[in-house]
Amino acid sequence: MVGAKSRGRSAKRGRDSRRRPTELRYRVPNPPPLFVGREKETALLAAAIRRAPLTVVWGLGGLGKTSLVAHVLHKRFPARVRQTVWVPISNTAAPDNAAIEVLRAVTEANGIRDIDWRALLADRTLLAGTVVELVDKLGCWVVVDDLHHGDDTGDAARAFLSTIARYAAKGRWIATSRLDPNLDDISEQVIAIGAISDGVLSKLARACAPSLLAADVARVVASAAGSPWRLRRAVMTSSGRAADNSRGVFSGLPPGAASLLVDLSQLAIPVSEQFLSQLRPTARRLKLSGLEKRGLIERAPTGIRVTDVARSLIVEETTKRDRRDSAQNVATCLGEEQNRHPTDVRLGVEAMRLWAELGEPTRIAGILARHGNTFIEAGHAGTLCNLLAPFQTAGVLPWRLRAAVEVGDGKTLDALGDPAPTDATSTALWARALFLRGRTADATSMAALARQRAVAEKNATLAFDVGLFESHVTGIAGAPRKALALLKRLRAPNGVARLQQASDRARWLHAIGSDREALLQAETAWRRIRELAPRERREVFERLASVYTGLGRLTRATEAATGAAEPLGDGSKRVGPYRTRRTIILQAALAIDNGRLSDGEQLLDAIRPSLEESPALSPYLAGLDIQRRTAAGDLADLPSAIRSLAAEAERKQNVYVYSWAKMYQVVNETLRGESPAASWEWPPAIPVQSGAEGLALELRRVRQAVRFGKELGGREMIRSASRSDAIDVRVLARIVAAEIALLRGHEERALAQAESARQLAASEGWRLLECEAIEALCAISLVAHDANALKSHAARLAELGKALPSDRFSAEARFFDLATTNPTSSPHILEQLALLIASAPVVARRVRRLLCGSASSRADEIARCDSLDALVIEAFTQAMGNATFETIAAPASGPAREWRAGWGLDETRRTVWLSDGTSVDLSTQGLMWSILAALASQGGASTKESLVERVWPGRTYHPLRDDTRLHVAIRRLRTVLENDADVPKRLVTTETGYAFGDAEPVRRLVHRGND
Repeated sequence: MVGAKSRGRSAKRGRDSRRRPTELRYRVPNPPPLFVGREKETALLAAAIRRAPLTVVWGLGGLGKTSLVAHVLHKRFPARVRQTVWVPISNTAAPDNAAIEVLRAVTEANGIRDIDWRALLADRTLLAGTVVELVDKLGCWVVVDDLHHGDDTGDAARAFLSTIARYAAKGRWIATSRLDPNLDDISEQVIAIGAISDGVLSKLARACAPSLLAADVARVVASAAGSPWRLRRAVMTSSGRAADNSRGVFSGLPPGAASLLVDLSQLAIPVSEQFLSQLRPTARRLKLSGLEKRGLIERAPTGIRVTDVARSLIVEETTKRDRRDSAQNVATCLGEEQNRHPTDVRLGVEAMRLWAELGEPTRIAGILARHGNTFIEAGHAGTLCNLLAPFQTAGVLPWRLRAAVEVGDGKTLDALGDPAPTDATSTALWARALFLRGRTADATSMAALARQRAVAEKNATLAFDVGLFESHVTGIAGAPRKALALLKRLRAPNGVARLQQASDRARWLHAIGSDREALLQAETAWRRIRELAPRERREVFERLASVYTGLGRLTRATEAATGAAEPLGDGSKRVGPYRTRRTIILQAALAIDNGRLSDGEQLLDAIRPSLEESPALSPYLAGLDIQRRTAAGDLADLPSAIRSLAAEAERKQNVYVYSWAKMYQVVNETLRGESPAASWEWPPAIPVQSGAEGLALELRRVRQAVRFGKELGGREMIRSASRSDAIDVRVLARIVAAEIALLRGHEERALAQAESARQLAASEGWRLLECEAIEALCAISLVAHDANALKSHAARLAELGKALPSDRFSAEARFFDLATTNPTSSPHILEQLALLIASAPVVARRVRRLLCGSASSRADEIARCDSLDALVIEAFTQAMGNATFETIAAPASGPAREWRAGWGLDETRRTVWLSDGTSVDLSTQGLMWSILAALASQGGASTKESLVERVWPGRTYHPLRDDTRLHVAIRRLRTVLENDADVPKRLVTTETGYAFGDAEPVRRLVHRGND
């Protein structure tokens, strides 16, 4: 075994040694040759790196955060240095550029050139997740240096770090920042560094300049204020003597160095020495090493840049005019360099940043006209949004619109205001922006205008794209026939467009109820989708997944959603998002319908942070959460959530989400046992759906109405739904038909319909509908007194309830299973089920009616039941044999409908059940049972005299003889009944005797024929 382990370690070392080393420009820089002090921080950082995937080093500027990280990596982890990607974050205009910069560095460092930036930026909230997934896949380490750049509040940095901390597994991440990350979850991984002690700084000063006198050492240490950067600057001068920090950053510099430093201070990116020579020809004669020793510049494989501390000093010591002249010079040179090297997009973006600060939109428009497409494709849409925000000029506006739509988050889109585009391209972009902001009606009219302008401009490709978008928005607004008419007029320019058109046609055909034709369209597109390139399939897969879900084909919909969830990379090393927002929503919907509620919840949690950024998608997320909660039995406050969703959908004129909300309103009303509203409110601006979704809503309404003795055209509705090509609609129609047949006394017909519904739901993976079908089978079996069938169905429902998981269906299963195992033996379980009004309201109200007794005057107040409830309760009562529950004592206070778990006496078995779900056997404790029975027979209270005479028949009560005996018996009884015998709640002492307490209801299970 030892030999095998040794060979395993050798093989692993061999594989590691063959790993591609990181490109030079992204390698870990060497630490300072003289690194003294920081022993404690070094040990803490090394331990943190070994312990968890993420470590953060933070502290003020100039304290040596970067040097510390480089030192620890080189000294403690030398084998990992060549596989570590060093990513300095530029001080750009976009505060959330860290994930983009890291992705760009990691892909370039590992030779990956093909990045689907458009798809990644369209789902910006998932970008960080994609980066983490890629780093884990590559098994590399990443240092994110200066994470604070471009992020004054630290919010973007915290979001990025939170994603890393939550999901990183194989890789290692180290971040440096001037801002405390304030992340409680990784507090043990955050290392704060402070000022270096004077003693350590003295050692550093002597090591840097051994000839310094003691007085000079003391002076430079005092001026350094704990910063090694300030110390080096003070020590290293051209003359070799100590410099005085108060003399200024330009003190003692060679000719031309000051101008070069001012130019470098304008730049947020490192640049090459060649570019510096073009920027300032005098730079060729300068010894950059001298500037580096003084801590004014730093050189790395990525280029040369001014240090952060030096930058702030340079700004303090230069005039606004000098800085403006310098910025113009730098921006001009950057633009010229970009023209010579079009693929180096950093140069052009940096030039635009400077021109933006100078207020020169004409210059920006010129750069965009030449390189704008390259910037967008290289993932700089977010940066462009920030740079272009102040400008509304004709040359900038189209690019501002395009960048905002590419990013797609709500804040960026809202920042656009309400521009008035005049050309087809800008109009089409504005239409999409309006839709993403949730302004559906405005988006529809703007899309129509964009299509007209594209036709006038003879731009056939744009005319088709915007026409496809127009039909999509028109359909969502509740006009599927108009959407189909628009699609019919479009002429697809290529194969991808034809499949997009076909999948959209299938969607709107389904919306008008032409499901058979919709299925044919979808299948045609499905057969041809493999003809497309991998990059072109995603959107078609997403469209088809939605269509197949609507048609009830969960198996095919799942295949389509899997196709839409493109992997991180393929054989060509292409990198794209592992999932888009729309894909996640599709996967969540399929998971919930398929009964994988935990998976669905995780997917919804993954997309939840993008709610504010995706106003067009937020209603779907809210609707899915309502569906999941309804199935899981998380029903608290759900009515208000449903009302909010309906109001949002009405405001955004989203017909499908509004219908969805109304359907779950009906579902939850039915679960709570509420009768249908006298009038069905439907806003005039929202058309009533006629397709499968409309049928599903009407079936739910019929189901609710029939339970309260109303028809609502149920027969015709069920007949129409039974002919639907949407599988889920057919399943629901059979469930409703089964319940109607049961209520009318046709048990065999009900059984056939429910079993057919169960089989169809199971065959296509509709687990939630399968649970509803099994609920119906349980009710039918109970009413038909088929104990074997009931036990089998209850077991299957319990299995599904556990797998989902669902408190609601699990409680249903437990209730029905009790009917097969002599319910009178488990009243303590009934007490627990009666409490589940917020998770399993159907079970709770049925059990409450059973426990309080149907003859009770409070029965209707406590548990209002519909006709199906009444049928089930009657059958359950019959399963109890001759037994019924009676209430002996009720709580003295509280609202009339407030339910409290109680305790009680089973007279036949001589057992007591308690409200905590346990039971006590008193069948061998005759005295204790006699006391309880005597109290119960007297309405729950008795004098000592009466109690003695009933417990000890023939004995005349005498206090001196009987009080002690009675007290001892009561004490023993309290030890088994009470949570605390010294503070009795169930068996209390009165002025004249003893009584059942009024903290909980007290019941009695009476068998007919027994007093």
